[in-house]
Amino acid sequence: MCAMMWLETERCLRDVLKSAHSYENTDSDLCVAALAGDPSSSTADVPGLCAIAVSAAAANASATASFLLRPSYFYNSTLLLRSCAAQYANASEALLAARLSVADQAYDYAAVHVSAAAEYPTVCRTLFRRRRRPYPLELAKREEGLRRLCTIALDIISLLLQKNNA
Repeated sequence: MCAMMWLETERCLRDVLKSAHSYENTDSDLCVAALAGDPSSSTADVPGLCAIAVSAAAANASATASFLLRPSYFYNSTLLLRSCAAQYANASEALLAARLSVADQAYDYAAVHVSAAAEYPTVCRTLFRRRRRPYPLELAKREEGLRRLCTIALDIISLLLQKNNA
């Protein structure tokens, strides 16, 4: 459906999201940036675009886990940061499992894994709240970025599920 030339990438990605009936809820500019940034997106079919979206989310989660383990970012929150890093590592693992599910065309399982990955960072926010510590703005931005990337992946998975069930 979506094998394309580079100039058609943006239009194709927007068409994929519209087909998933969730275009209004998805940041289409982020979607285009995340997917078109991968050179293989110019020739990818819809499952390939899904794999790219899941990989982008996994890379985001992994980068955030690494970021949180840097000793210089926060002070007096070492245990919180380790816990948060573990949550982002869990999100990354769930996204890697989702990518395998997409490759196996097990889109229902992929959706479960991506949904779980989107929720792991909320544990971090809760940990800060329970300790009565302000939730760092940088961490909030990273949480939102992962949530948005997971939403894009879920939108594409939704489209794949519709095609499988048709």
